[in-house]
Amino acid sequence: MPNKIHNSFYITLITILTLLAMFWLPKLKIGGKDMRRVNLLSDVQLRDSSGNIIAEAMVDSMVGTVEIATDTIGEEENLGIAFDQIEEETEEDPTIAESTPTPSQEPTSKQKAENKPTQQQDSSPADSAPAVTSVNEGDTAAYHPAAIKPIDYSAVSTGEVPDIEDFGNSMAHFKAALSQAGSRPVRIAFFGDSFIEGDILTSDLREMLQAQYGGKGVGWVDISCVSERFRLTAKTNNSGWEKHHANDRAGHKGAMQGLNGAYFICKGKASFNVTTSKGHAATADKATIFYVPEGISFKGKINGAEAQPAVSDNGGAMATAEFHGQSIGKFAFDASGNGRVFGVALDGSTGISLDNYSMRGSNGWYTANTADETLAAYARLRPYDLFIFEYGLNIANKKQTDYSPYTSRFKKVIRKIKAHFPNASILILGSGDRDERTPDGFATMKGVKELMAAQRQMAADEGVAFWNLFLAMGGDGSIARMQKKGQANLDYTHINAAGGKVVAKALFQALTK
Repeated sequence: MPNKIHNSFYITLITILTLLAMFWLPKLKIGGKDMRRVNLLSDVQLRDSSGNIIAEAMVDSMVGTVEIATDTIGEEENLGIAFDQIEEETEEDPTIAESTPTPSQEPTSKQKAENKPTQQQDSSPADSAPAVTSVNEGDTAAYHPAAIKPIDYSAVSTGEVPDIEDFGNSMAHFKAALSQAGSRPVRIAFFGDSFIEGDILTSDLREMLQAQYGGKGVGWVDISCVSERFRLTAKTNNSGWEKHHANDRAGHKGAMQGLNGAYFICKGKASFNVTTSKGHAATADKATIFYVPEGISFKGKINGAEAQPAVSDNGGAMATAEFHGQSIGKFAFDASGNGRVFGVALDGSTGISLDNYSMRGSNGWYTANTADETLAAYARLRPYDLFIFEYGLNIANKKQTDYSPYTSRFKKVIRKIKAHFPNASILILGSGDRDERTPDGFATMKGVKELMAAQRQMAADEGVAFWNLFLAMGGDGSIARMQKKGQANLDYTHINAAGGKVVAKALFQALTK
């Protein structure tokens, strides 16, 4: 009888190779809950300072996540809570007006009968700006819903970059600031979810703006975050910190966070270092630590040189420790004492500084929890000229069409920013495309357009600017087309670095037009 022991070897080998290959499958979510990745090597792979397996985080960034909804998802989960953080709830403000239901994207029967166009044609800000009225009720302005025309989807066929719709002349300050970039820093705060995680999109936008208007440095860097091992422009290491993020399940206090939605506590000794790379942002003129002045001190090192004293500035609820040098590509510091640190910024003395405030799984509400005194300190120590908000991946849901409850809460974020940065421009990016599988292939998920229209209505109600990211990506089914070009992940939700460059170019053109 022939010996077939080698067959057992081949079966075992095939099984092992198959299990190893399954590691590269998109991460699976069912009903908003993460399923464990198939990873035979999990016990021996390197982990970051938060205990996350580095290889898994990198794969998540490249191939994304597949979400499988369940019939048990409730109303709050439809609004994105199940897919992001459990955050501190703020008291509901009775003076905040509810936004109107999302404008329909379909023509009415009357419009069909009269053969009237239902889509907004390209227009100047004066043509599209609604008459937004407000009345003072205590310290809160209550905005009446603005009447705006439906979105013009026909512009997609031209391939032109959509214009920014400025509903309240909000962008005037940023336009003026650009003309002053040669003599002062022009600061941009770019908030978003995993769409911009790891400096995707924002790194290319920063590079384009710095190439045209000057500027150096990668801007804001967290002491620790989920993308610390695969951020495109900065590699970081840290030790000794107690870490708190807005999407933590427990332990985080919104009143203690910075604009980044995070804070890091030193209890005795802690350290941090960052090495930057990429274009104009590869070096900086100064490195600044942002912290709460409550018994903590720092020794900073620039490019590996001897430690030097910091130039300090106290803004009240927040202070800065600033270190100056030439062509700073590496910065490290040791912290001593007991205190709270928000993060580090690497900037030039003049020109563009763009901060990436990404929060995986976020719906953006956490920003409203930032303490007023902290925001006042930011306004003094790091005054921004432009706030950009990109959210949508964790909010759009194929079972939902009315997103006014979501936008009603996000208006708190806009109004809080306005209260502390009254001169800053504010730009809302509508949701990008997110596709689902249909019998005819991949198509835009139901709910994306409705969410985008609600975000646009919110911008109009609040008198700020809006940019149609969905149209800039190419409209219906665009994320699937980008995936075929190698510009998006297999989850048909997230762009990758190549896709970020495409979107950044379009946004750059819109901002500088």
